[in-house]
Amino acid sequence: MRKIIILILASFIGFMCSKSDDYSVKLIDGITYYNNSFMTPINLSESKQFSLKLEQAYGKEFESDELLGMVKFITTDTNDNVYIFDSMNMKLLKYNVDGELLWSVGSKGQGPGDFGWVNGLVFDGIEKLYISNFRGTRIDIYNLDGMFLESVLVELFNIKKLKLVGVFSGKYILGISSPRKMESYTIHKSIIYIFEFKDGLSLVNSFAFNEELNFEVPIGMQISPQVSICDSLIAVTSLDDFSIWYFNIYGELIRKLSKDSPFVTRTCFYVEGDRHMMAGLGVLQAPILLKNNFELIWSFSTEGVNDPDLFMKKRAEGKGSKLTFINMIDVFTPESKLVSSIIGKSRFPDFGWPITVDQKGFLYTYNENPFPRVLKYKIMIN
Repeated sequence: MRKIIILILASFIGFMCSKSDDYSVKLIDGITYYNNSFMTPINLSESKQFSLKLEQAYGKEFESDELLGMVKFITTDTNDNVYIFDSMNMKLLKYNVDGELLWSVGSKGQGPGDFGWVNGLVFDGIEKLYISNFRGTRIDIYNLDGMFLESVLVELFNIKKLKLVGVFSGKYILGISSPRKMESYTIHKSIIYIFEFKDGLSLVNSFAFNEELNFEVPIGMQISPQVSICDSLIAVTSLDDFSIWYFNIYGELIRKLSKDSPFVTRTCFYVEGDRHMMAGLGVLQAPILLKNNFELIWSFSTEGVNDPDLFMKKRAEGKGSKLTFINMIDVFTPESKLVSSIIGKSRFPDFGWPITVDQKGFLYTYNENPFPRVLKYKIMIN
């Protein structure tokens, strides 16, 4: 009898917690925690698990209408058209699947159809584009022919500033706001907002994302996590380490992914008297959902920085060494297990800054070499 009880208990423990040398899974209070050990990264050309094939390029070097400046936001529609917002030239462009420019609209200004500080571009999956404009204070709505339709002030929802993230479940638009605090803090708070867009924008839910930090954010400075949509879950990055939280639409934490990493992936600060310094020594991008529910996570960091606070102090004193950036592309299975880790010796990968994928699983990146372009890649994972 005792032997049977021991066997049952051992099986129960194994169900609650599984572990290998490089990967562990724990179920605690209904939340699944996935932890991955650091994987020695390799160059993209050496990888047997992850590879890319260039399919199309958008933007031309010697065409004034198509010479891009700076691209942070890309989306696609159901007909494989590509919408690109150029933050430097303040214009919205539409390309067809063959890379031909169909139209370009917008200019710098504050009136209807003008752009200021854009902070998000979203296709609703049906017939409209939503753009977070003027530092997130208003949402501009366009049809797919580039016609400006209307603006919605976010203050109507009692929101000061809003970054648009994407659409999920076919009827919700996701946004995030990180209010600026006028005092230093070690607990960061962001608000996730969910809007329904069937009959105009209506706020249906919101919830807070709070993270206790291992550093202090000085007075008046602002940082914000990265957010993305992974199937039916909302992924939010840590501001402190290599961790991702996954929430459902009701704000319930479902799972957490983490990776042990020796690299700094956070913003760093230095304050002395009235002197304030802020530097992005590392960034962790929210997951990009690939085909078959694999996830791609891009990050960059700085080589040789083990103590960010000391490094910032030396920089302030003019003693800091030159920054040497590295970038990492990590690919995780649907079970949040790390299967591939790619390293590059610059802030961005050679194939460009990963921004989004379309419905067919093609990856879109922004690349400034040899000139600014948006590149479309087919992803192959073995």
